[in-house]
Amino acid sequence: MKKDIRSLGEIPFQKDLVATGNVNRIVWFWRVPGRFVRSGEAILFEDIHGTTITADENINIAILTKEC
Repeated sequence: MKKDIRSLGEIPFQKDLVATGNVNRIVWFWRVPGRFVRSGEAILFEDIHGTTITADENINIAILTKEC
């Protein structure tokens, strides 16, 4: 399934997914497996290697999952 995420309120937390697009103005993804997690007040995208990137209000991604 494919789902477009255009705001922080639409993020599916703690679900395995594949991201394509950007989670802020700096970092772009192309079919990167990972999941969104919360760390205190921060929202992070954590890829399958454990690298985390902070998501902000400029999120614009398409996610691919078995279930959205």
